[in-house]
Amino acid sequence: PSGVLDQRPWGPPLFGLVFGAAGLRALLLSRGTIAQAHHLHHAVGAFAMVYMALSMTGGAAGPAHHAGGHVPAGTPLLTGLLMVYFAVYVVRTVARLVPAVAIATGELPLPGRAELTNACRLSMGIGMLAMLLTL
Repeated sequence: PSGVLDQRPWGPPLFGLVFGAAGLRALLLSRGTIAQAHHLHHAVGAFAMVYMALSMTGGAAGPAHHAGGHVPAGTPLLTGLLMVYFAVYVVRTVARLVPAVAIATGELPLPGRAELTNACRLSMGIGMLAMLLTL
């Protein structure tokens, strides 16, 4: 959170620029085949980071903090929609991480590359939810 770190005035705009460029790249890569559609998730995540960077500067809906306490930094509707998106993403990733067959038999398979990928996706989704909760 921006209240904890001593950021220079150029920090949040720089984050916005970097994640905006990453989001545009992901959108360009998502065009074409269905196999490339997974890039849309990356675009949503990058633009969510831009939204949070703008919120840190007060650009999305006002300053994040004032003398009386915490004021929501982002637009509540957009923050809520992003939280729902990432919550659904986390639940779907958990479903892929622990297959129904493993739950029914009680035996978990040895982790492989697919499970490691899903575990990384799960941690990233939880991280995005945590950051959105701080807005």
